[in-house]
Amino acid sequence: MADDKPLGQQYHEAVEAKKKDGMSNADAVRTVADEYGKELNAVRGGIHQYKSRHLDGSSPTTRRSRRRAPSVDDLMGLAKQSLEEALVLIDREVAEAKAELDAAQARYDQVVASVKDRKSDVESKLKALS
Repeated sequence: MADDKPLGQQYHEAVEAKKKDGMSNADAVRTVADEYGKELNAVRGGIHQYKSRHLDGSSPTTRRSRRRAPSVDDLMGLAKQSLEEALVLIDREVAEAKAELDAAQARYDQVVASVKDRKSDVESKLKALS
């Protein structure tokens, strides 16, 4: 389904083709969502966005950002914040790994501590069956 057209347009055209074949709009949208492997609401949203930008009788407009370009200081601040967050993530990862190690060690200790009793129980059952 690779196409140079925007997804919204592809969805719209596919739904319209199915409707021409006699399928209801709801069934056509559902079928197109399945064909594209998309969520139903993603297809609906794509169709709505395409129709609102291209089929309302006016030409599509280009959106312009009203935000100013970030300054070097802004970017340096963001970089610093990102690196500080990375340090926190590393510490969290180490703490989670330690917790997993402790849980595994506790499970190991529990199994080792119960080996003698469990083996004894199984051996007595085997002896009873002999």
